[in-house]
Amino acid sequence: MAGLVCAKVRADVGRGISGFQGERALSNPAELLAMLTVKGVSFSGVPGRSIDALTSSDVAGAISRARLSGFQYDLLRLKYCLEFDRFGPVCEAVWKACDAKHSSINKACGRDDALFDLCVFEVYETVFLGHCPSCRGTGCHKNQQECATCGGSGIHHHKDEWVAKYVLDITEEQAQKIRIGWRRKDIYSRVLAAEVEALEAIRPFLAR
Repeated sequence: MAGLVCAKVRADVGRGISGFQGERALSNPAELLAMLTVKGVSFSGVPGRSIDALTSSDVAGAISRARLSGFQYDLLRLKYCLEFDRFGPVCEAVWKACDAKHSSINKACGRDDALFDLCVFEVYETVFLGHCPSCRGTGCHKNQQECATCGGSGIHHHKDEWVAKYVLDITEEQAQKIRIGWRRKDIYSRVLAAEVEALEAIRPFLAR
């Protein structure tokens, strides 16, 4: 079952389909950027521009001019320019970054590719799936308290039980033993942190 889920993920991305099992489709770049305001990256004040007017071409141009790591470059091109061939390199980069810290997942799941599959799914979920319905993608509520539903990420995450069963093919008890929730958050937090840092870097180049 776990292999089927990741095969489905790769097939969806390969065909340019956003939305796993009918989830919300990809937002346009302007909407995606607007969601990051409360995370400390405000695009509302881009000189001479309205955030509503930003397009994938604008973002692509800014990405090409900013100083970004290879991972950040691929991540922004994947999410904001819909360059789906970047999905593989992004997943591999996340997996390599997490391998030393989370490789014990492989032993717990009884297979060598469990961590890689988890990284693939977390990248897919973080980049492509819809915003958290509770905070509407902002990561916090009006009182500025962190959203308990998404843990402040603004992403509509699948529940740990679902990921344990359909991505890792382990029981809920096994998932609790390996602290699946903490591991997932650490993985997708790396992706979000890289995204925020990269967006800060391209912001000056979005002005016209």
